[in-house]
Order: sequence, then C-alpha cells, then structure tokens
Amino acid sequence: MPTCIKIRKKKQQVCIGDLIDRVTLQTRALTAPTGGSAFYTLDFTGTEIWAMIETREGTDLFDGVDEQRLITHNVYVNFDSAITAESWLLMESTERLDILQVVNLDQRSLFMKLVCTDRGVEAHAGSGA
Repeated sequence: MPTCIKIRKKKQQVCIGDLIDRVTLQTRALTAPTGGSAFYTLDFTGTEIWAMIETREGTDLFDGVDEQRLITHNVYVNFDSAITAESWLLMESTERLDILQVVNLDQRSLFMKLVCTDRGVEAHAGSGA
C-alpha cells in the first residue's frame, strides 16, 4: 500500500500518516413500526475508521435534489466501496456528519474524499404516516 498519493491538478496529497483522526462510519437502517406505533425508528450501526478531517471555510453550498446544504467538512479516508452518500460519520466529539458526496480521488481506488455537512448531535426518527 502506498504511503502518499498526490492528488493530480490540485497540488495536494494525502498520505497514510495523515489519517490520524478516529471517526465512526455509520450505516442507517429504518425499522418498521411495531405494536400499533405509527413511527419508524432509525438505527445506526458503525465501524471505526481512520480519517483526515479538514474543516471548510466560507459558504460553499451543495445542491442535491433542490436542496442547498452548507459544506462544512472534507474528510479523507482509505478507499472503501461500501462508503456511499447514504452513510454518516460520527466524530469523536459526537458530531454527526452527513456525507453529501463521495469522490474516488483520481479514480485510483486508494483514497476517498467525503464532502460533508455538520448535522450536529441529534436523534433521528421518521414518521410512518
């Protein structure tokens, strides 16, 4: 496994030694209502991974499905095909990051850039109505 990969045309590089932050990669599962309840429950399961967290300055917006969301973090991780925009990241400070976009850096399948927005510390529940 290479220790550093230059990101072409961006004059940046990600090195394996840069991945010093521990985050939890979470997947979410919706559980159907039981016992006459009208509410779905959202359950998270997680795996700890190493990452490099970069906070964003300014007001970059991500427009997905007619919804603009503020980009607050770029998170760099080792490539994992299981990571999608349906995944979440939980930082050690218990902040939850919603992954807006997953970028396979230079299409080499070595490192990924996760474009994220801060969701804060909150409980998520959906209504089955």
